[in-house]
Amino acid sequence: MPAATQDAHPDQRCQGRPRPGGLHAHNHRPPLPTPTAPPLVAIPGYAAGSGHAFRIVDGLASAFHFHAVDLLGTGLSGRPRFPARSTEEAVAFFVESLEAWRAAAGLDRMLLMGHSMGGYLSTCYAARYPERVQHLLLVSPVGVGRQPPDWRPPAALAGRWTLRGQLARAAIAAWDHDLTPGRVIRGLGPFGPGLVARYARGRFQQGLAFNDDEVARFESYFYHILAARGSGEFALRHILAPYAWPRSALEERCADLSVPVTFFYGDKDWMDPAGAKRMVAALAQQRSPACESDLQILTTPSAGHYLFIDNPSEFMRQVAYATSAYLSPEGRGALLAAADAGPHAAAEPFHPPDELEEQVERKAPGEGQAVGVGPKDAAVREGKSVAAEGSG
Repeated sequence: MPAATQDAHPDQRCQGRPRPGGLHAHNHRPPLPTPTAPPLVAIPGYAAGSGHAFRIVDGLASAFHFHAVDLLGTGLSGRPRFPARSTEEAVAFFVESLEAWRAAAGLDRMLLMGHSMGGYLSTCYAARYPERVQHLLLVSPVGVGRQPPDWRPPAALAGRWTLRGQLARAAIAAWDHDLTPGRVIRGLGPFGPGLVARYARGRFQQGLAFNDDEVARFESYFYHILAARGSGEFALRHILAPYAWPRSALEERCADLSVPVTFFYGDKDWMDPAGAKRMVAALAQQRSPACESDLQILTTPSAGHYLFIDNPSEFMRQVAYATSAYLSPEGRGALLAAADAGPHAAAEPFHPPDELEEQVERKAPGEGQAVGVGPKDAAVREGKSVAAEGSG
């Protein structure tokens, strides 16, 4: 395993270009707030980078020993040849390089936050190295729920001779041959920046929209991490099948996860939390919650898949709640103050789940009830499958 090194981000938010080659992990670490602040490591999602967290960096850094880490082969980290040819090899590529980085960073244990694909890989890391993770914070993670055996693609995409059907088959073939967003952008040459700019200006209009300065910085940053030499992006087809179903669902591969875990979803998220509900219900039948926020599913209002961009203030309030067992009163107060002072989307303020109608209700093992998410989720509350609701 190559040694991992630490490098400062060229800008605390969204500037800089990836360096060629090198087996190192990019690490953004703001000044330590207090010597006793718990370490929080944030892992971005697929085709994203640590710069995507620019709206919450300062707030989280006020309470945590904060690291925003681009996994090997992604973001501003080194781009070695991607050797994996299977799901397990692809997962190991990221998990073992993250463990090498942790050892080099001198972290004994950490709060581990992963978004989307970063959530999937963070869970795999926690299952492999549970002694290194205090709490797992999964932000709209991909790959939680298994594909239902009776699932079929939409009828409009299944027609053998229709235009949509032909396009769908072409897209599946491209997926299986490593046609990634990065390859598309690199293949467009001088037209790539324009496409990324249109995406950035159109996509992030939900909740708290980008202002002109933010979108200008973001589109440049986003283009350069997409256009960099292909590496970790080629894990996509090994971890996800077409239509984004996982090849190895977390609810099955991490069915005995011992690490405390909290899920976060946006109320307008395209990611379905049904798989997370099943996973939480199954884990609650095996063990009691380690803390108040363990085995809970939180919903960020006025937010889609990028909760921390769409509604950063409410997301930070939820993080303060989920990590309250590890923060000092001063640290929690600093994080809540940052949330209050930060940009706000139009939304109802966050309240702990015991104040909401849809809450995670628990009883100790043996008392006849595992986990539920409010009265309308009686099937989950009884520990039954909710496969009819779809997958995470």
